[in-house]
Amino acid sequence: VIIDNGKDGSACSALPAKFGLGGDVAGGPEAKTDDTATTPSTAPGEATSLADKTEQNHNLIELPSICLGTMGLGRKSTQDVVQSALRMGMTGVDTAPTYNNEDLVGAALSPSSFVIAKIPKRATTGQQVREELTSTLQKLQRTSVDLLLLHWPCDIMTAGTTAEVWKEMEEFVLKDKTVSALGVCNFSVDALRLLLPHCQKVKPRVVQVERHPLLTQWDLLDFCAQYDIVLQAHTPLGQGKLLQNSVVIDIAQSAKCSPAQVLLQWNLQQGVAVVPKTGSESHLQEILWPSLSPLSNQHMQTLNELVQPLEKGSSGTSQIKRFVDAPFMKGNDPWCWSK
Repeated sequence: VIIDNGKDGSACSALPAKFGLGGDVAGGPEAKTDDTATTPSTAPGEATSLADKTEQNHNLIELPSICLGTMGLGRKSTQDVVQSALRMGMTGVDTAPTYNNEDLVGAALSPSSFVIAKIPKRATTGQQVREELTSTLQKLQRTSVDLLLLHWPCDIMTAGTTAEVWKEMEEFVLKDKTVSALGVCNFSVDALRLLLPHCQKVKPRVVQVERHPLLTQWDLLDFCAQYDIVLQAHTPLGQGKLLQNSVVIDIAQSAKCSPAQVLLQWNLQQGVAVVPKTGSESHLQEILWPSLSPLSNQHMQTLNELVQPLEKGSSGTSQIKRFVDAPFMKGNDPWCWSK
């Protein structure tokens, strides 16, 4: 996975030049604590190249390191927010049928926008998946999308239709040309292990999950590196609640940036793309330009250690916090997050 420079070549967020396969990731849990993180300067619209050499067409697209999230944006504001983001230099937009705003996102998109769409959990057969994509394309006013994600693992795996659904999605890439790349959303390592044997022709290029310093998901980061999959973080600001975290605030003051920029930079410096959401132009400016310089290794290590695992046999509750805690992802099945 190669991180390419943005089109205008200006300096902004810092990402590693390469996402090491099976090795350490810059700023990860083994980060040094005495030096400033050493990563090349890159542009706000910089992109991660997604190439699958096993595919016949050697498909290659570039995933912007920062995409605008639209979950929870009201219908009155969605179009204006997306238009403002694109005008300010944002290139990627993430949406889904369950966000109830695909039509408004579509009305705001430019022809060059990078679009992430999703197949909702209610689609559990190949035909239903095809119908969902057709509806999404109509609402977005596009003939294709750049990246199509399975939104949740639970329903298709419960129905036993994972192979059928993924095969249909492969057709979108290889035959219909309505999708450039495939991925998944809210999949754990165990869910990915169940999925990958069914990926006969097109592998998932992106895994989008909630990720921030209170939900580090190191096992998923390592797994994605091993399988050359890009990890993308939704809810990187913890639905805004992490902006009031005292440690994040202290680091922001030390690094001379905002708490939002600290949280985005924490992911970006580990080679993780981000999908933040905002409803104002001032906050758009923050998320588009996370930092003019990388966070120090000491800052990264401090954020990495915000969550301390409980000792075996100890009482109390874990500091780990999942802000998007869907009840249907709890249970004993292997794709579940927790019991």
